[in-house]
Amino acid sequence: MKKNTTSNRSDVAGLIFAITDYLNREYVFPDIAKEISKHLKTELLNGTYSLAKTDSEFAKTVTDHMRSVNGDKHLLVSSIPPGRLDPDVDIDAERLERMREHNFGFEQVRILDSNVGYLELIAFIDTKIEGAGIAATKAMETLSDTSCLIIDLRSNGGGSPTMIQLVTTYLFEGDPIHLNSFYFRKTDNHKQFWTLPYVPGKRMPSVPVYVLTSEMTFSGAEEFCYNLKALKRATIVGEKTGGGANPGDFHPLNRGLEIFVPHGRAINPITKTNWEGVGVEPDIHCDSQDALKVALEHHSLAADLGTLPFETRSFPVERS
Repeated sequence: MKKNTTSNRSDVAGLIFAITDYLNREYVFPDIAKEISKHLKTELLNGTYSLAKTDSEFAKTVTDHMRSVNGDKHLLVSSIPPGRLDPDVDIDAERLERMREHNFGFEQVRILDSNVGYLELIAFIDTKIEGAGIAATKAMETLSDTSCLIIDLRSNGGGSPTMIQLVTTYLFEGDPIHLNSFYFRKTDNHKQFWTLPYVPGKRMPSVPVYVLTSEMTFSGAEEFCYNLKALKRATIVGEKTGGGANPGDFHPLNRGLEIFVPHGRAINPITKTNWEGVGVEPDIHCDSQDALKVALEHHSLAADLGTLPFETRSFPVERS
């Protein structure tokens, strides 16, 4: 990470004005964008940002200031990941290989004792990415004949609504069900997501579903929880989630930094609102590290859980 020096402090003002420009053009809440911009420019005039000794310290300070206005945890200034600015690095290929290494987010797909399905999802990868949809189909096929399904999102920081849509479809049958909508400021329109009319393999409309959460469960992972809770299709077990419901994009800044600006907001068709700033409240509150045990106990499937059942009986899904 670069250190601030006398020579590069001169572009601090340029960074702040670039940030406020993105906010005023892109942020889903225009009035809030103006308020955040005013706050950042006041801190700039006060010399706050010139006190930052490193670019990472500058980024954290600006992020804290942006979030202090309305608590939007999606607002972020951070370093651009290594390689993204290198023309000789194929970021798409590198990113795809990382996804393959983690089975496109389907980190664990197992059958526990008493025929309980266990799915650890660490990300919701866009189904348009080659291999992602196949990984989802294989996972759900492995779990299709279980008597109960536990979906672990305790380490899931979000992802694409298309994968949320695909996985959720396996939990319902009949006519398509409206899951969620997004309003986008730039186009001033809404995009709806419904369960799909067709998915490969067997659906699980009557299998009891538990979703495990932690305070790290965020963004798209929260949407998955929120959708199922609103539809009364799952029991949420664990901790209240992070509270980020506004989708957006990264934009480049100078000095190897970038800003994430939310340009949309989620609107649930049942509640007419979302989980922004409040998170998703579990149906059963417990420490996140105990969530699997609590879910199993709630389903009356384990009397003594000294060790996790899947340690002795598991069937990992074949990787794509």
